Amino acid sequence: MKRLYLIIIAVLITAALALPASAETLGEDSARVFDYADLMSESEISELEALISGMRSAYNMDFVVLTSNDAVTGESMAYADDFYDYNGFGIGSEWDGFLFFIDMNNRVPTISTCGLMIRYVTDARLNALLDTSYNYLAEDQFASAAYMTLSQLEGFIQEGIPSDQYNADEYGNTDYYYDTEPAVRILTGTEFLIALGIGLVCALILFSSVKYRYGLKGSTYKYNLNGNTVVNITGATDVYLRTNVVKVRKQSSSSGGGSGSSTHSSSSGRSHGGGSGRSF
Repeated sequence: MKRLYLIIIAVLITAALALPASAETLGEDSARVFDYADLMSESEISELEALISGMRSAYNMDFVVLTSNDAVTGESMAYADDFYDYNGFGIGSEWDGFLFFIDMNNRVPTISTCGLMIRYVTDARLNALLDTSYNYLAEDQFASAAYMTLSQLEGFIQEGIPSDQYNADEYGNTDYYYDTEPAVRILTGTEFLIALGIGLVCALILFSSVKYRYGLKGSTYKYNLNGNTVVNITGATDVYLRTNVVKVRKQSSSSGGGSGSSTHSSSSGRSHGGGSGRSF
């Protein structure tokens, strides 16, 4: 019996050792700049890492910079999304974060957003970020392109999510953003009774004051309201003046204007925002 027990223990230990160790993803490391295209110096990478570290601590979202020559032609967006998803980036249950990708094969800047970051980076803000990066990429200032894009992004985060922001997916579905604090506060039952009581007291005070001021002190005289009140309606005419109609054009959810954020699904099934800029 003892021998059988030892054999079982040995089999269990062998099986445990045979199991592959869980692979550590890039997102579990502290590094957030991945210069696979070798475009930046060590000092530039260190400067970017310092900026990203501060932003991650301040806003509790992830920030990644990627450069590569390996993206398939026309697939810059998919490459950025997959790099973010399959390497474990993002913070929280919705993987909140932002990736800036310098695609040297397609020679375009690409931005991928996820989770709450989609709300911050509306289509209008996305275009502004891509334009900023282009100004530096066109001069081969790759580190500056990443640094200035992240700095501008920080400004947008500090401005907050626009109150009329909405996400619009590729199927035309919209998901509007609402603040956690309701715009109109609802009174509780106790608050309603207190407000009602205060209102009644104020009304009684006002009524007593008016009655006292208009009363005939020391007299029993009463004004004959019915006998001294006459109403003569001689006629009534409705005069039509004009009709004023104001038409307001509704922004299309796919137009990229207003406070909309266009979204799409990556190969992992997650929802992402973002897009690619013009070629540099």
